[in-house]
Amino acid sequence: MKTIRKNIFVAFATLAFAFAFVAAPLQAQKHQHHKGEKLEEMQKELGLSEAQMEKVQAAAQVRDAKIKAARQKMKENSQEPREEIKAARQAFRSEVEALLTPEQKAKHEALKAEKKDPAKRAAKQAQKMKEHLALSDSQTQKVEAAATTFHQKMQALNPDAEPEEDEDEEMGEKRAERKAIRQAFDAELKAILTPEQYQKWQEHKAEKKDQMKEKRGKGKGKK
Repeated sequence: MKTIRKNIFVAFATLAFAFAFVAAPLQAQKHQHHKGEKLEEMQKELGLSEAQMEKVQAAAQVRDAKIKAARQKMKENSQEPREEIKAARQAFRSEVEALLTPEQKAKHEALKAEKKDPAKRAAKQAQKMKEHLALSDSQTQKVEAAATTFHQKMQALNPDAEPEEDEDEEMGEKRAERKAIRQAFDAELKAILTPEQYQKWQEHKAEKKDQMKEKRGKGKGKK
């Protein structure tokens, strides 16, 4: 009997290890995709040229490398890595600001102010979903209310972050909270949308993800 229990324990431990081994790369890949979406959104909103975008992407790679190195030190429970992460993000912001024209800078500041307002972000998100999914006015209002709560909760986890960073990968203690908030929001959307609309929304997100992968592939090919 003891042998059977021991074998069952070993089997479960092996499965848990295998799941963690597979899940980690998938989580990193998902996070990298999200970062790519943010840069693409910045390019569209500010009208960045290809030359500007290449420099922004290079600056982002430097920032990400510094943040990754700093996170390795987190095991020491030191405050220094947190300061290094803040410094890396600030350096990235400064580099981006230096690349922008006066008109782009003004637009960037206006967009940042708008994105720091959960209600405005939610209204914009709800309008996009209304157009894409043909939502009714009642559905749009419910989506906007749910999105407002979602953005408020996400912002509360990291109130000092810039809009493009507030959904960035956080320390381990906040990752679970972010996941729970996202899951709750998704559950609300599923309850508001019809099954067909929800399926279409999931397909739309998957399509955007594929487009980002394709774009990153082409970018690597150029190099």
